[in-house]
Amino acid sequence: MVTFFPYPRWAQYKARDTAKELVHQLPLLWSTLQEQFSEPEPSNFGKDQIHRRLERLARLATTMEGHIAHSWYECFGRESWHHTRRILNALEKLIHQSYDRIYSTFSIAFTEEWGQLHNELMPRLQPHLEATCREVEVLLTVCIHTAFDGKLSEVEAIAIEKACAVVRQQEAELTAAFDQARRELVQERSQHRRAERCLAELMPEHVFGLNFSSFARLSLGFAEDLLQQRSNPHHLPRVSERPAFSSLWDKSVLLDPMHRNWALRAALAIFSGFAIGFHGYGDLFSSYNAGIACTASVLLSKFVGSAMVKNLGRIQGVVLGTVVGQLVHATLGASCDTLGLAAVALCLFLYGVLTLFTYYNSTQYSYIGCLLAANGCGTMLLGGCGSRSLDKEGSYDTISGTVVAIALIVVYDVLLPPGRASNIAHGGMRDSVRLLGSALEQHFDKSVEHVRFHKGELHDKIASAEGMGKEAFQEPRYWRTAWKDTVFSAAVATMYRVRYSLAAMEYAMAKGFVDGGAKNDVLCAIAETPACQRLAGLVQQKVQAIAPLVDIFVHEVEGRFPGFSSREAKHEYKVEMDAASRALMAEIAKHPVLAREAGPASLEEDPVCQVSMVFGSVLSMMASLREFQHAILRGD
Repeated sequence: MVTFFPYPRWAQYKARDTAKELVHQLPLLWSTLQEQFSEPEPSNFGKDQIHRRLERLARLATTMEGHIAHSWYECFGRESWHHTRRILNALEKLIHQSYDRIYSTFSIAFTEEWGQLHNELMPRLQPHLEATCREVEVLLTVCIHTAFDGKLSEVEAIAIEKACAVVRQQEAELTAAFDQARRELVQERSQHRRAERCLAELMPEHVFGLNFSSFARLSLGFAEDLLQQRSNPHHLPRVSERPAFSSLWDKSVLLDPMHRNWALRAALAIFSGFAIGFHGYGDLFSSYNAGIACTASVLLSKFVGSAMVKNLGRIQGVVLGTVVGQLVHATLGASCDTLGLAAVALCLFLYGVLTLFTYYNSTQYSYIGCLLAANGCGTMLLGGCGSRSLDKEGSYDTISGTVVAIALIVVYDVLLPPGRASNIAHGGMRDSVRLLGSALEQHFDKSVEHVRFHKGELHDKIASAEGMGKEAFQEPRYWRTAWKDTVFSAAVATMYRVRYSLAAMEYAMAKGFVDGGAKNDVLCAIAETPACQRLAGLVQQKVQAIAPLVDIFVHEVEGRFPGFSSREAKHEYKVEMDAASRALMAEIAKHPVLAREAGPASLEEDPVCQVSMVFGSVLSMMASLREFQHAILRGD
């Protein structure tokens, strides 16, 4: 019952509330982005506002993802709640894809000064952009509110269809207005000269148009999925549920060296606790005592960082919980009358509310709150009423057993170390850089006909490295130099920016905008040009140049890092990239794929927008890699 105070903690309801906020924040973010992009020049205050909204959107999306996963336990087989979970899961995917495109747009469009053509183009488009944002928000709001009851009525389906029609009309008007304004502002005698000038002077505007068009398309796709879900309850994929029973023998886990090391250490700690408890030791431990082994099994974790911090928290939770529980029992449990029992019950309830609220809502003290609740509530209920005596012997046994269990865990961690968090963080960052190089090589390889998305795998590697970096900051360094936490955090931030640019580029490259789709005509045309091969070669050289710099995180002695002696480590490739980009623009502008006279069906399918997306993403990634390079050089 205490989990319902100070408010109920139903994950399903939390996910719904978060979804309502998300369908408001997403169009609002696009509206803010277009407002700032329509200004005559970039504003630092506007960039800060966009950053805040991006961070808020990311937090909300992560929060809803957790609520959707936890709400499985609340469905109790109710099909309507599972139906709602599927819809919320589809919305979560929409948010993540939109976030990638928004961040990519922000990285590309707000990195340089805008020209005269920008100031003439954007005022013409702003009314259409604002109207599309409004109508998309209406569409998403209608979809979410009608889907929360687990079914879609005929009236609700008609409302969604009408909202979809309005959004399609607004998107068509935006596409026509963009194409007309571009033709009027960029007037050249030859088609290839006009395309080359658009790429050179209006690249950020084309990137913005393509990604904004994708925002409308994704929203329409979400609404259409809801309509199809009405006739086919299994149209939307099921949310990932609890692992199947067969996952107990998952070879990828069982054969993982880190997992096997943890299993060995855990088994040794538990069986050692059984041996000590079985034999006992004088008055310190009684014989046939399973308390040490039980405590060790509860306190096991795969934490790789500073075990000292974790173990101190364990002791705090056990000691404070036990002492508080006994104090309450001895103070309020002396009377067996109704008033005394009510006082104990009230205190137990309030204590449970406080400790479990800490457990559910605190990041740093969550584990301690759980141990306080488990030990304190149990101790309050031990023994009968009518006695003020404290079970000091039992309290001492509990505390000493906890200390011995922690000591066993620490001993086996020292004897069989799982690996230092700093080394794992370094490996994760190194693998991220290598994966980036491999992804770019495949995308610009003429022999590769399909686009395989690397954004998810790259995100997982960066996130893993980020988590290990936080734990490395807490691990004991002994004779080693301090962990370069600031430098590593800056490197992680730049790699995330690289990943957002890569994700947006991969979406634009594939036909149908899906993973595994065939490369579109624009990408094939780009890959055929000699200038593209030179550009791809420069990108690979840049990745290879920064890869050795990652080793600075395992340089743990005083003195200069040897990697700084390399000339390549300090080479920016900025001049070479600018020259290769201009040459590629000139070559691709002459390609027939850009010589279309008819207007595009949408800006996502506009060839100039697609070329701009690829160019802009590559240049944005190179800029982020230079920031990565400078972050490490400054951290020496």
